[in-house]
Amino acid sequence: MVLMIEPAPPDTGPSLDPKAESLRLLEFHLVLRRLAGYTTFPVARELALALTPSYRSDQVEHRHRETAEARRLSEAGAHLDMGEAADLRPVLQRAALAGVLRGEELRQIAGTLRAMRGVWGVLSRRRESAILRSAAQGLPSLQALEDRLDRSIGTAGEVLDTASPALRALRVDSRAAYQGLMDSMERVLRQAQRQGILQEPIITERQGRMVLLVKAEMKGRLPGIVHDVSDSGASLFMEPMSVVGSGNRWRELRLAEEREVERVLRDLSAEVESAGGDLLRGVEILARLDLAMAKARYASAVSASPPTFLEALPQCVRLVDARHPLLGPDAVPITVEVGGDVGVLVITGPNAGGKTVALKTVGLLALMAQAGLQVPARDATLSLFDGVYCDIGDQQSIERSLSTFSSHIKNLKAIVDLATSRSLVVIDELGASTDPEEGSALAKAVLSHLRDRGVTVAVTTHQRDVAAFAQGEPGMANASVELAPVTLDPTYRLAMGLPGRSYALTIASRLGLDRSIVEEARSQLTPAHRSSETLLRELQEERHLAEEKRREAEQTLAAAARRSRELDEELARLRDGEAAMMEEARHLLQVRVEEVQRRLREAERAAGRARRRHSPMTLPPAAPGNLGDGPAAEPASAYAQGGLPQAVQPQVVQDQGSPDPDPDPSEAVRAARDELAAVRRDLDSQEWKPPSSRREDWVRELRSGDRVYLKGVPQPVEVITPPDDDGSVEVLLGTMRARLPVYRVDRPAYAYVTPTGDGVFYTRDPKKPAVAPELDLRGKRVEEAVARVEEYLNDAAMAGLARVRIVHGSGTGALRESLREHLRNHPLVKSFGRDEITPGDGATLLEL
Repeated sequence: MVLMIEPAPPDTGPSLDPKAESLRLLEFHLVLRRLAGYTTFPVARELALALTPSYRSDQVEHRHRETAEARRLSEAGAHLDMGEAADLRPVLQRAALAGVLRGEELRQIAGTLRAMRGVWGVLSRRRESAILRSAAQGLPSLQALEDRLDRSIGTAGEVLDTASPALRALRVDSRAAYQGLMDSMERVLRQAQRQGILQEPIITERQGRMVLLVKAEMKGRLPGIVHDVSDSGASLFMEPMSVVGSGNRWRELRLAEEREVERVLRDLSAEVESAGGDLLRGVEILARLDLAMAKARYASAVSASPPTFLEALPQCVRLVDARHPLLGPDAVPITVEVGGDVGVLVITGPNAGGKTVALKTVGLLALMAQAGLQVPARDATLSLFDGVYCDIGDQQSIERSLSTFSSHIKNLKAIVDLATSRSLVVIDELGASTDPEEGSALAKAVLSHLRDRGVTVAVTTHQRDVAAFAQGEPGMANASVELAPVTLDPTYRLAMGLPGRSYALTIASRLGLDRSIVEEARSQLTPAHRSSETLLRELQEERHLAEEKRREAEQTLAAAARRSRELDEELARLRDGEAAMMEEARHLLQVRVEEVQRRLREAERAAGRARRRHSPMTLPPAAPGNLGDGPAAEPASAYAQGGLPQAVQPQVVQDQGSPDPDPDPSEAVRAARDELAAVRRDLDSQEWKPPSSRREDWVRELRSGDRVYLKGVPQPVEVITPPDDDGSVEVLLGTMRARLPVYRVDRPAYAYVTPTGDGVFYTRDPKKPAVAPELDLRGKRVEEAVARVEEYLNDAAMAGLARVRIVHGSGTGALRESLREHLRNHPLVKSFGRDEITPGDGATLLEL
């Protein structure tokens, strides 16, 4: 059975089926044409053109899952290559009738089998694409047939030598026979050319025989068979008698080859015919898969979104920033909601303002959603309708004696008869084409009837009475399209909740109609009409102004968000750069450590050499553990701790009469050790640790009451609210509260510090002490003075003092030297020195 898919013929007039008529009026077929343009397989194109909405929830759900999987697949870069696939239906139909297929047709079958294998190769690895993968599992696996076709048919459709052993042998013999024949013909040609009997020195073929072009008057000079005569009669196509035998042999082999080729094609056609059902199923599956990918590509092209379907009553259509799919990317989006509490929406406004486009957008997007197509809207929520019924446009018919109004009434009757509480009805210009008063009354009655039956309805009208009726009726609402207040150009935007104005007199005046006529017409309007028109104009102007402000606010907010992201990215880059630079600096310091260690080893080796050199002159014959009456000899490890053994030093001094040509190695050792200690202090400094191990740790632990410095602010501030998940902290500076990003926090304003092996750690004290800038330690013992200095420095640091003065007096200098030695490596002291103003070096100035 052959799969035949035919697109529905175009409608030339109103259909008896209201659903089909609605498809035509809403131009659903034009959407399908665009969809078909995204297919790559001819059969899939036919499926696209024949696509219709489904009214069954399971089918609609399956279609959308299929489309969603295809779109994810497409956006992931996966491609279902169907470039070699062909529409095999005519070929399979001929094979089913015992016809012999041509080489080109067999090649199409081989290409289609390759496409099936390639598609399955892609989808078999995509377990997340369950529906598409399940469909692809039905693709036939006909590897043996594909291999036989590839082995037998070339890319141009020719039968290959590898098609059968007999064909290969015949072609080998045929080529050999042809070569022998051509050799004989060449000999005859050269001889006949010398005799001057040839019209042209060429060898050609006539009626399957190799011939020479002989002058007619010379035919008696060359024994042979005439196979053809030129149009002028001046030349004869003659086969020399001497090559007739060779020609017969070559001809017989060619005929045998043709018979073998025919047999190969017949056998292959029989194999195709036996696999016809599988091939036909494969073609159908390829078409379905290509259609799914086409729906995905179309959805991406129109920036569509998957709709959300509501199952519960009442029915609803809610579209946010929806665009008519046939208007292109520049279409003005509309937001519309009808259904639920407001089951009837009445759209009013001027001609050419976009009323009908808005109406068609509602109906067409509902049809697209139920056909399994994603819809061009930022968000779409719809019910599953049991029918979408439409009456749009002038459908008068002279042949059937139908006026415009009569045509509308016939459509209205069909809609009213068929529409249910699960139907969507869209009607353009309800109540038009007849007496305004009667048309208005009819429109209001129809809307009331449909509302009472729970039908979801969207209509357009010019009747002000209908708009006023909808404004006051429960379950009904107004919407309007607007013109720009100054230029009167259509904005194509839909304003929900507000009836529209016709602008008829304004436009007439703008287009140059006599002013007196316009003014006369204006005077004919009732006071109530003029009042309502003024009120509507003011409301629309206010709405327009509010809309402009909203757009400006959105743009400002978007710009601020964009700038915030840029600053965050820049901050991240700066932090990455800071960490990289610190890492590089630590690396350089480490290299310096290794260099100093090398110099230290060299200095210690020099010290060892000097010790050995001086030992004979300085060491008395004493016990190994003692150097004469001096102190006990130091172990070898003493050299690693600094200096030469003390027992050696006096002799070095005494031996000044014969100076050592080498410098004092003990000095080199001490210098190298001092440099190594300095570098190691640098490496252990908090300044060289990554920010994440220093700053972020204490920033994350900030609590209310803590005091910190902000970048660019000289005074400390108090933390009110600790950092939150958004990276903000609230602080108090004087009486001013502010919420700032945490990266503005620079450092703690004060801290108790205790030097440890890891550096400095902070503890909090929310109270800021009052500390004098001077500490008097005169008369204190060293231990007591050191303890007092430690406490004083902590208090001074917490108070934020930058410089302090410590008075210790002159005296013997013991207290001064002990204090300065204690301050030399103190973590809170940046630098210190004598106070030049105080006589006798009795005070020390410190910079914290």
